[in-house]
Amino acid sequence: MNINVIEANQGVKQFEVNATVELPISLMVEAKDYNEAFIKADCQLNDMSIQQAFLTFLLINGSVVSPKVNDVECKIEYLGCEEDGEEYQLI
Repeated sequence: MNINVIEANQGVKQFEVNATVELPISLMVEAKDYNEAFIKADCQLNDMSIQQAFLTFLLINGSVVSPKVNDVECKIEYLGCEEDGEEYQLI
């Protein structure tokens, strides 16, 4: 974690905190088979395809935090089909 002091205002300092958050997601794609599904998902989640990412947290106390997303890294880990009841793990 990296913390930078941004500015001082009447004795109170504002800090920029850089952190890494792991956030597993799921994405639905329509395809004829496993290979086509992987290719479609990979194209949508490819680092070069994502122009900008937004993230919003709703905290237990009701407040909303919207951190700036500095970087995006995507890796497909599982691929399955609900209709077939099959799930494949990608290595």
